Amino acid sequence: MPLKLNVSAVIAGLFYIGLFFIPFNTYEGLGFLGEFKKEAAAVFFLIAFCFLLLKKKVFIPIKNPIFQIFLLFLIWTIISVILNIFEVSTNNLKGTNGLVRFIRAFVSVIISGIVFFLVYFNVFAKNSKEFIFYKVRKILFYSFVFVVIVAFFEILIIKLNIVALKPLYHLFNYLPFTVADLDTNLHRVSSVTYEPPALATYLCFLFGWMASYIITEKGLKKYIPIAVVFILSFLTGSRSALVFIFLQAILFMFLLLTKTKYNKFFIRIVKYSSIIIFVLLLFKGKTLTEYIFEKATSFSVEEGDHRVSNKTRLGIQYASLQVFLESPIYGVGYGQLPYRARDLYPEWATKNNWEFRLRYLNDDYNKFPPSYNLYLRLLAETGLIGFLIFFIFIVSVIYVAFIFYKNSTKEEAVFYLVIITTLFGLSINWLKEDTFRTFGFWVTLALFYRLTQDKYIKVYE
Repeated sequence: MPLKLNVSAVIAGLFYIGLFFIPFNTYEGLGFLGEFKKEAAAVFFLIAFCFLLLKKKVFIPIKNPIFQIFLLFLIWTIISVILNIFEVSTNNLKGTNGLVRFIRAFVSVIISGIVFFLVYFNVFAKNSKEFIFYKVRKILFYSFVFVVIVAFFEILIIKLNIVALKPLYHLFNYLPFTVADLDTNLHRVSSVTYEPPALATYLCFLFGWMASYIITEKGLKKYIPIAVVFILSFLTGSRSALVFIFLQAILFMFLLLTKTKYNKFFIRIVKYSSIIIFVLLLFKGKTLTEYIFEKATSFSVEEGDHRVSNKTRLGIQYASLQVFLESPIYGVGYGQLPYRARDLYPEWATKNNWEFRLRYLNDDYNKFPPSYNLYLRLLAETGLIGFLIFFIFIVSVIYVAFIFYKNSTKEEAVFYLVIITTLFGLSINWLKEDTFRTFGFWVTLALFYRLTQDKYIKVYE
């Protein structure tokens, strides 16, 4: 008798494997996946979606008002292009027409916010809340352990100059989806991600999950995961990582204060943190002060290791604002910012800047310039209307999660605590990124829908 394939189990298995591989994006990749070609997790999520299409019943939170807001945003991105159809159809840059650019950009957000999201949600919809939360956290923890191991070798080699470990470090190249590369120039740590800022984004995703161990576990070991998150955020050399994770920590502490049953955790964290800070200041006060000062003053466009990237980021963001001012209500069309911004880059940003000369103003370089800020991109491409729809979408999720957090039991409160801190962290992380290809945001959003579906959201097939 032939074995019957359990499609749901296959989908769940592929999802959990993909969840483990979220930080892995250094390998050459599959070209047909476009923006997702280097993302190892995308391979498993895409296969899982193919299996999902084989199911007779697919869960979609179509009646969820927050999900409807996101669908409205998608509709508006199409409208923004229709309202600018003449300019869009005549736009041409790096051999790519404006309509083609829109289709690619639209497909990218559909893949993240609909295709992959439905995989996450359907896996969650079939299991209990407790099972989902602890299963996801366990897999993220194991993935983080691997990330830390690779980062540890990087630290020993590029920070402590133990070059004898290089051959051992390069053995990681034999593992799937892994390219072991060292930053011997700026000595920044990136682990299995393709660059330090990508590792910073991953740490923003992990913060809430690793911090939740403080509440659910016992002993001093429960503080280790979140402590390692902080340490790695320093070692990435990413200024935004330090700021965003610090803000997540403040929010986490605030949430502990608003829940009476969690006040004791707040007191313990303050106590242990005070001791650690005192010791650091006592023995490494000068070094720590110099490090903080260096990071705080590293935004110069005239000098310093970051001057070129600063000029590029600020120049592109300035141009994005100028494009927004040209069409503030409905924007210039989704995906069209690079066409309109090309002639608006300020001279102070392009002068003596190899990134503009060799990349963004070079027609032979086929990659489009990033806008380095999703919100500025939405303002420019979809206008105030599109920006407000998306902003309301994000605020609504965090607000509703906070309401449930305040009214939840002690056992369920930790779920919402993770959701709030994670979505907040990844939302402010979009101040430095302009892509919807943020797996952690959509995974956490799917968890939010699953946790609230019984009380607030009905799931329709």
